[in-house]
Amino acid sequence: MSDNERILAIHKVLLGFTQRAERATEETLIAPFVDSPPMFNLLSTKNNQIVFGRRGTGKTHALKFMSRQILESNERPIYIDLRLIGSNGSIYSDDSRSFPERASSLIIDVLKHLYNDLVELALEKIDAHPHPGEITTRIDALYNAISTVRVIGSTEHESNTTTSSREMSGLNVGVSIGATASGNAAFKAESTVQKDAGTRIKHTGKETAYLTFGNIGGPIESVLAILNAPRIWILIDEWSEVPIDLQPYLADLLRRTIPPINGITLKIAAIEHRFRFSIIKDQGEYIGLELSADLSADLNLDDFLVFDNNQHNATNFFKTLIFKHYESADPTGHQFRNSDEFIQAIFTQFPVFEEFVRAVEGVPRDALNLAAKVATKSYGRKITMNDVHAAARDWYNQEKATSINNDTNLSRLLGVRSRDVV
Repeated sequence: MSDNERILAIHKVLLGFTQRAERATEETLIAPFVDSPPMFNLLSTKNNQIVFGRRGTGKTHALKFMSRQILESNERPIYIDLRLIGSNGSIYSDDSRSFPERASSLIIDVLKHLYNDLVELALEKIDAHPHPGEITTRIDALYNAISTVRVIGSTEHESNTTTSSREMSGLNVGVSIGATASGNAAFKAESTVQKDAGTRIKHTGKETAYLTFGNIGGPIESVLAILNAPRIWILIDEWSEVPIDLQPYLADLLRRTIPPINGITLKIAAIEHRFRFSIIKDQGEYIGLELSADLSADLNLDDFLVFDNNQHNATNFFKTLIFKHYESADPTGHQFRNSDEFIQAIFTQFPVFEEFVRAVEGVPRDALNLAAKVATKSYGRKITMNDVHAAARDWYNQEKATSINNDTNLSRLLGVRSRDVV
């Protein structure tokens, strides 16, 4: 095979990269995973932890790779993608529904997901367990605890014999968890309707949410105890997809369910500036999770992947990333001994590749997209500096510019920064 034929074959592979981790099969997901030490070591600690990173920085890939590593160590991962939770996730952001209904639906759906995974674990162990009846009893108790979460509506009407009537209504949501572990979530909404001679209606009142969770983790802890279960890792992805007004209430459920139980580790992947883990109340009280106190926030993928933060680590990471994706996607077999040899074969010189790394700004998904773009620009020949610049400009105009141009403040800031640089 000539050099041109080899470059053409490589470019065809670059054009076909799978760019989203959730679209990849389990096997093709594992092969191209790249660590940027000590990133994965920090992620693998048993500490409860928030993992920050912009869209496309590899949070989903890291959590799914971690799931495989956990299984291989004979422990148990429970991966929860909050975009896919429940049968109709759009209800959480449906403003036509009341806040209590949206919040309770989210909480129930997350609890049911945990329940289904614990049932799967129980089925794996029940045949060899000396007391299978006790397992089913505790599983039933957990189901019954979750099923008691419900919405209860009540209405009171008061009128007189004159030309006006008065109506009061209330809405409550209650949670009661089991006999040995109890908790409740209560939402109260009150309104008053004033009618005058049947021709005038006036609505007054306001809605307030009251959340009180007791030892809601009790039934879960009971199931894990009877199963003699290994460590459970709860990996929650796409946290920032949950409407921001509901996030503190889901966080509060997790705080009172997960950290108190020995043998469970919680990891949450979120986007910085798009999360709200707590609501601060009077006298230091709060609803939700408090960073540092309830779980650590010491891992941000940008610290390892952005070129200007760590040039050496970022260059090595993206060099290995592109090479591993090529290896896993190349139908003709491996042609290169290592990533250095691969980069030398497709870029005219190493500074061109460094410019490529700088252009992707620490986002692996953008790196895969830009690799396809530069392959288009340089199809059949080595990639030059002009190819990288042209591809980066096209990628920005097609994928990034619209979001900025639609936001007046962002557009103005970009203009100021551009003038400063130029």
